[in-house]
Amino acid sequence: MVEEEVLKKVRRVKLLPENNRRLRYLSKVECQALVDACASHLRPIVITALNTGMRKEEILSLEWDKNLDLKNGFILLQKTKNGTRREIPINEPLRETLHGMVRRLDSPYVFVNEGGRRYKEVKKSFSSALKGAVLERCSGCRLERRKTSSQPPGNCPSCGAPLRWEGIKDFRFHDLRHTFASHLVMAGVDITTIQQLLGHKTLAMTLRYAHLAPAHKARAVDVLKERLGQGSTIQKLYNLKKKELTNVG
Repeated sequence: MVEEEVLKKVRRVKLLPENNRRLRYLSKVECQALVDACASHLRPIVITALNTGMRKEEILSLEWDKNLDLKNGFILLQKTKNGTRREIPINEPLRETLHGMVRRLDSPYVFVNEGGRRYKEVKKSFSSALKGAVLERCSGCRLERRKTSSQPPGNCPSCGAPLRWEGIKDFRFHDLRHTFASHLVMAGVDITTIQQLLGHKTLAMTLRYAHLAPAHKARAVDVLKERLGQGSTIQKLYNLKKKELTNVG
């Protein structure tokens, strides 16, 4: 319905670049503190995000019959942001969460409010949960632990530096997706599998998490020790030389 000349001008407009370089994720302690601080309606939504890496709209639009296969343990997304079909396994924590939810007969959606309508947004309650997820952090080392008392935090048991109370800062709901991917990488899961779980079209989008797996890379290189037999040969030569020096001494 738009004239060709107008359409040409619109196509020449450059879109703002999407910020894909941001990589903020929660530690294990922060994850548990956040879940505990969530309101009752928000908790299963956050647990779903942490255990599937799904986008917020994908989660909030889930339907019991259309998307959930609890018998075989899969979430089926017929149409995603990238226009492709995606299957996400349901792990044990998520299975327990879903089984513990009350399914309403007046709505097909999984996450609904008291009126039976699906949630469109959880920004306010998520912000409150972030503020309520208070941890004790050390100003001297990397120690962090959940706040267990209303008494002043005192000093760090590891380095003696003062502890301080802090909520979770600089964190958005979409960063739960980064948290999911980051912890999989640090656990040694291969990048290709993570790409499939996240539904990335290209591997380049998933490779931003690769730097989180230095130990995994080290284990991969160590395979050469056994493969090429270098480790055993070098160790034997080292032990022999050490024995000679001991005898001379």
